[in-house]
Amino acid sequence: MNLGNDGFDAHRGDRDRTQGLPELLTVAEVAALVRVSKMTIYRMIRKGELPAIAVGKSYRIPKEDVRRLTQSRGGLRDTHDQ
Repeated sequence: MNLGNDGFDAHRGDRDRTQGLPELLTVAEVAALVRVSKMTIYRMIRKGELPAIAVGKSYRIPKEDVRRLTQSRGGLRDTHDQ
């Protein structure tokens, strides 16, 4: 697979937004990557929708789980009114 600098594979028509990132990401990094608030990521962790590793008082999210989240259809949904 030949990905350009932006992680876009023209042959497959998809993006790997996690390319070049460390294996464990912070909540802020994941939120910025998927363009949601940090609170949304914390809610997903609390509900078990996004696996995370507790490190002291913070969390780290495995890159592979973020990749699945960004590539799955309907992976993120608006839970503001729930």
